[in-house]
Amino acid sequence: MEHETIKGFTPWAIIISALIISLALYWNASTINGGLSNLRDSVDKIQINAAAPAANTGTTGQAQATAQAAAKTADLSFTSDAKLYPSEGSSNAKVTVTEFYDFQCPYCGMAYGKNYAAQYADLIGSEQKVRALEKSGDVKFVFATLAFLGNESVTAAQAAFCAGEQGKFIEMHDAIFNAQTPQEDSGKYSAANLSIIAKNVAGLDQAAFTKCFGSCTVEHASDCSYGQTLSQMNQNGFTSAGVQGTPTFYVNNVQSSGSWTELKAKLQAAGVQAS
Repeated sequence: MEHETIKGFTPWAIIISALIISLALYWNASTINGGLSNLRDSVDKIQINAAAPAANTGTTGQAQATAQAAAKTADLSFTSDAKLYPSEGSSNAKVTVTEFYDFQCPYCGMAYGKNYAAQYADLIGSEQKVRALEKSGDVKFVFATLAFLGNESVTAAQAAFCAGEQGKFIEMHDAIFNAQTPQEDSGKYSAANLSIIAKNVAGLDQAAFTKCFGSCTVEHASDCSYGQTLSQMNQNGFTSAGVQGTPTFYVNNVQSSGSWTELKAKLQAAGVQAS
């Protein structure tokens, strides 16, 4: 006998309970899937809002946005770990600019110099404009990597840090962004493609790079040796620094969007000649 009965009666309570549980599980699964979709949409909206200035907001709107951003400061002492947060420029610079970015973030790509959308003209190339100021000796630029947009964010970061073990983090950072396309998790940062990108980094020992990269793949991102480190760096950025989207810049611990207009104003207020 498959199910026991009591005094000859069919256990209807058990059957009804099973139906209720089945319906509940179906509803919960649908809710979870919908929630994940909504979460991704929210992340995309956060990225857009944090990355680029709103178009045609008017002087009052821009002033309010600037005032709100000016009020946001953060303790970025965790970026003193030069292995995880490489920098360029003078260590005696009067201003330190820190950028939080994800290698897959298309808005970060535009800040780097990619021209994906003309309406974000004030964002395009803003990172390069800041880095160009290092020559004056007044600006130090810190690279703060995040990896939250998918497995290819992890593999790209792994590649950058493996190059960093040879003192080539910044060169690999630039090479990865040069290869960026606006689509996320499209295969552009597969292990094979990152190896090709690495071959174009002058002076990089390819054998040592391959050994460091190890079994890190898009399909097995959990095998990436920097995976746990990147999880902590995500926590540093989103929890400790209060980053809500990428790219997010800090000028001497004061938060800024990627807008060159806003960055320039903050740099000038800190005594840097920026134009």
